[in-house]
Amino acid sequence: MEGTMNKSLLTLLVTSLVLSACASDNAQNTSSQTAKNTAPTEAIKNGVQEDSALIQRAKTHVSGLLVKPDSAMFKNIVQKAPNVVCGEINGKSKDGEYTQFTPFYYQEKNGKIFSRIASEDRLNRVLFNSIYRVRCK
Repeated sequence: MEGTMNKSLLTLLVTSLVLSACASDNAQNTSSQTAKNTAPTEAIKNGVQEDSALIQRAKTHVSGLLVKPDSAMFKNIVQKAPNVVCGEINGKSKDGEYTQFTPFYYQEKNGKIFSRIASEDRLNRVLFNSIYRVRCK
């Protein structure tokens, strides 16, 4: 009886190991297949083919509007149209302190660049908000 029980336990152990290995291989194949299936769509966001060169030009241009361009930090950058980039930027003030993240938009049109960072000035803030709503929301 002990011999039969040992054989049963050994069989159960081997079966468990084999099934575990199969499940692990299947999970790897599934995640690999999922990665292959999602890779092409990652380049398309908001129905727009993402243009990394446009995004880099936007970062370079908008950081140049800061008091200390080298201090620029970005977040939530999204290409909203083939020629429009929106996001948030933070940079150091004259005092060397980071301020807060502020919305920006950047647009290239007919060889010209239009860009703006949200402003503290009320009139400019109203203008920015209306443009940002149209271009970036």
